[in-house]
Amino acid sequence: MRFRSRLLVGALVLALGSCGQCGSSSSSAPAVHLVFTGPAAGTPASGTSGCQAFTSSKRFGYELDGAQMNGQDVVLTMTVYSNFNGQGTYPVGTVLDGGAELRLEVGSYVGSTTSGAGTLKVNPDGRSGTIDAALPEGEHVSGSWRCDKYEVLTS
Repeated sequence: MRFRSRLLVGALVLALGSCGQCGSSSSSAPAVHLVFTGPAAGTPASGTSGCQAFTSSKRFGYELDGAQMNGQDVVLTMTVYSNFNGQGTYPVGTVLDGGAELRLEVGSYVGSTTSGAGTLKVNPDGRSGTIDAALPEGEHVSGSWRCDKYEVLTS
């Protein structure tokens, strides 16, 4: 009987150890699928993203870092400066608009959104969503984003 118990436990350990992602909530979906048109046209490849949600100040920040597009570094930030409540649609504009602001750096292109630039949608999970916004010089970004790393902070 003791031998059978050890054999059963050994078989379970072996089976669970070999299943890889069993019970994992990770997604195989790409962290970002954004399409840029205009002076900095293309789709970023690789890179990592991080998000911070500040509960007291109702602020949210997203940053895509280490991405490449057409052989150039891409840095993209999306920030909701106030009134962030998780899931929902936020107007994209400037810091003064109280909604979301988007900043993009690709090679020599550097741009920030202006008032009425578009929308930032946050999904029910609070860690992913979509963006559709215009930037200066005819630049435009649309597509989906997801946080690789997510932090909730109280400040």
